[in-house]
Amino acid sequence: MEGFSTAEQAEIDIQQLDDAMLSADLSGIAMIVLCDDSAFTSLNINNLVWVTFTRSNPAADIYGIRSSTHHKHWGCEGPVIIDARKKPHHAPELIKDPIVEANTTRILDAMKAAQ
Repeated sequence: MEGFSTAEQAEIDIQQLDDAMLSADLSGIAMIVLCDDSAFTSLNINNLVWVTFTRSNPAADIYGIRSSTHHKHWGCEGPVIIDARKKPHHAPELIKDPIVEANTTRILDAMKAAQ
């Protein structure tokens, strides 16, 4: 599965995932998170929570294995799927600038020394 491109393609991706999971034993699995960087996301619980809940929109990015709607109530037989892949409207990651970080450290160290 590639990264997010459009909402329409996301629907197709999720349907393909759902189809592929038909014969899988998913007992004990409550949630599947689709993400771009699984190594970063799985590194610790903070990363998982950050990626999952800042890169997904509950109104558009929540799916489920064998999902259905019954009397206006949505449900699924398998795990909930959260599409937390980067979307085109998301801001880029904040990346530290080593020069700015060094200057900030130097200024703060000078301020501490002056006290």
